[in-house]
Amino acid sequence: MSDGIELRIEWIDAPGVRAPEPAATWARYELWVGGRCVTQVEEPDGTFRRSVYGSVYPLAEWIATNWWPLTGHIRPSAIRSEHWTWSNLRRYP
Repeated sequence: MSDGIELRIEWIDAPGVRAPEPAATWARYELWVGGRCVTQVEEPDGTFRRSVYGSVYPLAEWIATNWWPLTGHIRPSAIRSEHWTWSNLRRYP
């Protein structure tokens, strides 16, 4: 079993989507965490599929915004603020 995160993407056309960002990033995708599919959905007929359809633009935007917290080895709240070495941060009691 894998402990990582895996995103499987199949790029597809997005007819009817007018905004350029969502149209350019339209895909069928699966998200796997720790070896388990977390995008499995149930169809109206009771069958299941592991992929979802939509724009991956919001996901890419979220990853870009949260890159440092996601990849950091320690959270700032995990250590006392007097030990912070970031000169551009202010600490409040």
